[in-house]
Amino acid sequence: MIDFHSHLLYGVDDGVKDREGSLKALEEYRALGIIRGIVFTPHIYNPYVKTNVKAIRTVFEDLQAEAEGMGIRTWLGAELFVRYQELKTIPAFGRFALCEFDVYNEPLGFADRIDRDLVEGQGLDVILAHVERYEWLEPGSAKARQLKERGYLFQVNASDVWPEEKKTTARWLASGMVDMFATDNHGRAPGLPEVLLRACERYPDVVSRMNEIENAVTA
Repeated sequence: MIDFHSHLLYGVDDGVKDREGSLKALEEYRALGIIRGIVFTPHIYNPYVKTNVKAIRTVFEDLQAEAEGMGIRTWLGAELFVRYQELKTIPAFGRFALCEFDVYNEPLGFADRIDRDLVEGQGLDVILAHVERYEWLEPGSAKARQLKERGYLFQVNASDVWPEEKKTTARWLASGMVDMFATDNHGRAPGLPEVLLRACERYPDVVSRMNEIENAVTA
């Protein structure tokens, strides 16, 4: 199993602040055993988060070596905040662009720009991060179906899965549109790797789609 969305690069964005915290988070994955791969996805172009872009690769290489010693594979990606700028990102596996948006306001024409800059321009597949957060995107709606038809993958945060707590997430899961769970781990909530495992155990249909994606990139 691979966790496709995390903020565990220390001192880079609003995630883990120091190296000790990153190593502690990695140890959680190692102890659980089943999650054997992590994609580090620091924020880029997010107007609400200060990101030390220059430190990304250095910190990644440091943690990659530490994770390897724990038996955990790691990859570098990014979480791209989509507004009205030209879209550039660090693609995970050289293939996936993880995209996030304003929670309340839909950026007009965003799908056309994603297709132009990321899909056609760079040949990337698109993952929409934590779709359960966006008030302008309803599960099963015409807009959601149109995005699916463009080939976009929908990711839900594992911590938002439980229906009694997150009714919007329950509707997303009932829609059959969810392609993957991830932790969106910022290092502040212990136990997220186990929460990811629990979500996967509860929704094997999502796991089936996750396995297809993971097998394609790790073969």
